[in-house]
Amino acid sequence: YREVMSKLSQHMHIAHRCMGIFNSFGLMDLSDLEQTLANGTDDNGKGMRVSDMVDMVEEYLQNTNDSLNRLRLIAIFIVSQKGLRQDDKNRLFAAARLNPNEAKALSNLEALGYPLLRDGPKNTRLTVPEKLIRRNVDADSDIEYSTSRYACDL
Repeated sequence: YREVMSKLSQHMHIAHRCMGIFNSFGLMDLSDLEQTLANGTDDNGKGMRVSDMVDMVEEYLQNTNDSLNRLRLIAIFIVSQKGLRQDDKNRLFAAARLNPNEAKALSNLEALGYPLLRDGPKNTRLTVPEKLIRRNVDADSDIEYSTSRYACDL
């Protein structure tokens, strides 16, 4: 009994420490942002406006100290939305505090077929707010975890 309780206590201690690390890095918020960008919808399946996503990503970038997470989040935004408008690029790059090598890495996405910039609406006052590009996925719609919404094309 004591051996089992000792192992259970050790397991609970390790699980508690792992959850503390998970929460301290804000990984739940990051995964939600990544899933929304990758799918084009929020966890309720509702489409998101690009301007709202730019605001959310910019806020996250300003509040995180992990440069790899900042770089990856902008790369996901660029790839999933087939580029950024110039003003959105400027906002996100400034919020991310990218060093020259990181900015160059993002600009090199063009060599892989992902444009860094795309044309936005010419007159933003007269157009409908732009939505995130949605992925057409035939995956199960009753996914148990909202942080696991992305379904690989393979």
